Amino acid sequence: MHGQTSRSVAADVPPICRTAPAVAPRLGVLATHAIQYQAPLYQEISRRNIVDLDVAYLSAKGAVPHYDADFGITVTWDVDLLSGYRWNLLERGTLRNGINWLSDLIAWIRQHDIVVLHGYTDPAMLFAAAACQILQVPYLMRGDSQAESAATGLRLFARHVLASFAVRGAAGALTIGQLNADFYARYGRIPRFWAPYSIDNDRFRAAADVARCDRSQRLASLGLDPQRPVVIFSGKLI
Repeated sequence: MHGQTSRSVAADVPPICRTAPAVAPRLGVLATHAIQYQAPLYQEISRRNIVDLDVAYLSAKGAVPHYDADFGITVTWDVDLLSGYRWNLLERGTLRNGINWLSDLIAWIRQHDIVVLHGYTDPAMLFAAAACQILQVPYLMRGDSQAESAATGLRLFARHVLASFAVRGAAGALTIGQLNADFYARYGRIPRFWAPYSIDNDRFRAAADVARCDRSQRLASLGLDPQRPVVIFSGKLI
């Protein structure tokens, strides 16, 4: 994505620690919704038992079937995105119960030694960044923003203001690639840690082994020559 790179979920990490420290650091992750390529990372972090991980989602989207307006169909993942790690739902509701939601968000932040925030464009992430600064709970930023933007005029000005606020108040950034690292370097002098998007290689390898015996039939059903290498891409323009 945007010139970024991906690696295995186990890449560039130390050997597994079998026992947790006497008091494991309490790591909170605030995400908009469950995402298929992030859940395996949370499961692996929990399995290693080095930190006390707690993931809070702002929406149940992704974990349950939902209608995708771009595709025009109801989408559901064929993998469990919620097992293997502790999570909870901080779902946003109407403006009327906004105060209760903000109170729940603050209470959740207080429970952690450090928090990871995904992006800065979602109002909830900005509220969380402000709350962390007030409560003096350090936070790390993670996302796929780049230094250059196609925005112009007031939108570009707003981007500079919001990005500067979020980045300069952060304790560090989890960068997914060089373009993303350039974004953080532009808006604040904060520590940057290499943390590219991860891939659950074991799952894909196991699925490939099962499907390999039916490869010829699958390709033939699509009108493709099974004797030739085939590259398949699935996605959408966003």
